[in-house]
Amino acid sequence: MKTLRTFACIAVLLTTCVLPVHAGEPEGRPVSIRGLVVSSGHNLIINDGAQDYVLLGVDNYQLEGKICEAIGTLHVSDDELIIDVETIRIVASEYPEEDLVGEKKQFDVLAFRPGQNNTITRASV
Repeated sequence: MKTLRTFACIAVLLTTCVLPVHAGEPEGRPVSIRGLVVSSGHNLIINDGAQDYVLLGVDNYQLEGKICEAIGTLHVSDDELIIDVETIRIVASEYPEEDLVGEKKQFDVLAFRPGQNNTITRASV
C-alpha cells in the first residue's frame, strides 16, 4: 500500500512539472505587445524579444517585417500564446537601431510620427 501511495505521489509530481506553464500570462486579459511581425506561413506572429504571439484576426501581410504594437486579448491554446487583436499599429517600417522592441528595456526611445496614419483597426485589417 505504501508503494502504491509513493508511486501515485511521484506520478502527480511528474505530471505537474510537465504541464506547460506561462507564468505571468493569465488568459483572457487585455495586453499590449510591441515587437517584430513575421509570417509563420499560416499566421502572422509578433515577437517581443522574449516570446512569440500569434496575431488572431490580422491577415494584412504588409505588416510583415515591421515593428508593430498589437492591442487585444490574450489566450493560450495548444501551448501557443494567441492575441485576439483589436488594434494593431505600425511603430517603425524597418528594424530600428534604437530599442523599439524592448529587449534593452528602454521604452523611452520610441519615435512616433505625428500626422501619419500608423494605426490599423480590426475593421480595416
